[in-house]
Amino acid sequence: MNLAKLLVLVILLMSACIGEEKEEKNVVVVTIYPLYEITKEIAGDRLEVVSVMPPNADMHTFEPDPKTLAYIEKAKAVVFTGTLSETWEKRIYKRAKNLNKKIINASEGVKIIEGDPHFWISIKNAIIIVENIKNRLKEIDPENAEYYEKNAENFIKKLKELDIEYKNALNTCSKKIIIVTHPAYTYLAEEYGFEQIPIYEVHEVEPSPKRIKEIIEKAKKEKIKFILYEKGFDKKIAETLAREINAELLEVNPIISGNYIETMKRNLEAFKVAMECSQ
Repeated sequence: MNLAKLLVLVILLMSACIGEEKEEKNVVVVTIYPLYEITKEIAGDRLEVVSVMPPNADMHTFEPDPKTLAYIEKAKAVVFTGTLSETWEKRIYKRAKNLNKKIINASEGVKIIEGDPHFWISIKNAIIIVENIKNRLKEIDPENAEYYEKNAENFIKKLKELDIEYKNALNTCSKKIIIVTHPAYTYLAEEYGFEQIPIYEVHEVEPSPKRIKEIIEKAKKEKIKFILYEKGFDKKIAETLAREINAELLEVNPIISGNYIETMKRNLEAFKVAMECSQ
């Protein structure tokens, strides 16, 4: 092979390697896991979405690690709850503001219920969240605006279908009360007409003997057969209550892990069992 042919081959190989290099995506950091799941649905494969909070972490006791916080330095935008109810999220918000990052307030336009920061549990609120995030993503990446619009549209369609599933199923329940680990389902209770009785009224503060006695009396009066518990809480208290009232345990998830739609469907199945729904 002569020198000219060798040079041509080298140039072609170099061009191929350059073509294979992946274009670096814009980074969007999301503070809590449930909003990460929603953001991913809209961003698709056009953005790198990073969650500060890993799956199954407790947002009330969580502390972000330095490696994850480093993503804020190169982030194009940061998605916050908007309520900033946790101290660690306030610190991230302040840092993002100081770095002049695009701030996305997920709860803009959402009516927040005092005492329950889990606003994303409401399917109606989830639709508002999708709109908020979609609009901001279109601003930071206008080239893919149509793509985000389409993804948001598809996701909202699924959310509306899910809302109908909840309405139809929870309208057929013979009971309208559930016992839960902590009051994370206030939004759903208001929207679909049931009552939640939390074991833990204040996070990380164990229920008093008086509180336990009140729950047992209420459960026996209402003939409650199931207790809904969550990962991250001491299961022993739920188990003790279950033995006292001869009830079974069912797991629910306030979107601390897993796909939003699938997790909400599993929650619905647990609600249907606990409230003795016919559909």
